[in-house]
Amino acid sequence: MKVVFYSSQDRTSLAIRAPLPSGAEPIHGSLATSQVVRPAADLSGGGNGADTGYEGDYGSAGYTTRVYDSEVRFFFGRLPRGKHELTFLFRTTTPGVFPTPPVQAEMMYQPEVFGRTAGTIFRIGRQ
Repeated sequence: MKVVFYSSQDRTSLAIRAPLPSGAEPIHGSLATSQVVRPAADLSGGGNGADTGYEGDYGSAGYTTRVYDSEVRFFFGRLPRGKHELTFLFRTTTPGVFPTPPVQAEMMYQPEVFGRTAGTIFRIGRQ
C-alpha cells in the first residue's frame, strides 16, 4: 500500500494511521518470516536509510513505524513541507468485499490540524 500526502508547511509530531482491510494482514519486515519479501525501504527507491520497520528506528527518513494487526502507524518527529510517500506491504488472507476506514493524519499536540482520505473498499478474490 502506498500513502501519499502533502504538507503546506514544516510540521512536528505528526501521526498517520493507515487501516488495513479485514481480509488482510500486515507483513512486518523485521520478522524472520517476512524476509522473503523486500523491505519497505527497497520499494521506495532502494535502501537509502529509509525506515526498516523496526520499532524506534528513526533513520534518515525521520519516522518510526508501528505495525498492528489491523493498521500500520507512522510517527514523524519532524516533517518538511512538500509531498511525501509511505509504503508498506500486506498480504490478503480472506476473499470478500471489505469496507476500510480512511487513512488519518493528525498533529499529536495540535488536534485541530488533521486530515483524512475517503474510505476505501477492497475486493479480495480467490485465485
